[in-house]
Amino acid sequence: MYRFAVILALAAACFAPTAFAQGMNNNYPIDSTDVQNALSMLGLEVYKFPVRAPADSSVFLNYIVEVYEDGELVKTINQRESWKKTPKEYVRMFAEAAQLSDSNRFLRVYWHTRAPGDVAVRLAYESGATNYTFEFDAEKFGLAQCRAMNWTTSQITEKKPVSVYYSAYKDKEAISCPGSAPVEAIVQRYGHVIVVYVEASSMPE
Repeated sequence: MYRFAVILALAAACFAPTAFAQGMNNNYPIDSTDVQNALSMLGLEVYKFPVRAPADSSVFLNYIVEVYEDGELVKTINQRESWKKTPKEYVRMFAEAAQLSDSNRFLRVYWHTRAPGDVAVRLAYESGATNYTFEFDAEKFGLAQCRAMNWTTSQITEKKPVSVYYSAYKDKEAISCPGSAPVEAIVQRYGHVIVVYVEASSMPE
């Protein structure tokens, strides 16, 4: 993730008042379109979702990641469950960093296709961030894309999908955007799928 952090730092620096393009004899300022294209070339996609807690609740934002191959669930990651193996002195610190507020704050999702068959996702909320990496058969699955799921409300009251990464079979079809299709349809349509969910969860003991 060092490369990822450096890229974001450079992108932020581009928006300084004195930032200019590096091309010789082409001193036009770098703008958001340039940054978006540069990130895309580097295999990075960025999504933001406003989230807030249910009324009168003291809960934290929990991440759940599901991985599907050939329409079957092959792996589930539940951040809250992983905390059971974490020293208790750190659990409260992690949970407090992810504690939901009654005002909108952004959950930020960064997908990074590092190489064929190698993808990472970074989930960031407030001062906390979690990284996951995944590998899949690049010989079996071809082009990959990611997209945001339909986000109609910012209040988290149940498990909700926020973003999905999907790859089609090389020998069956070209990759195409699933539009507003639900998770169930995306899982059946593509050979390899990673779905990121969030939920409001009680503080871990």
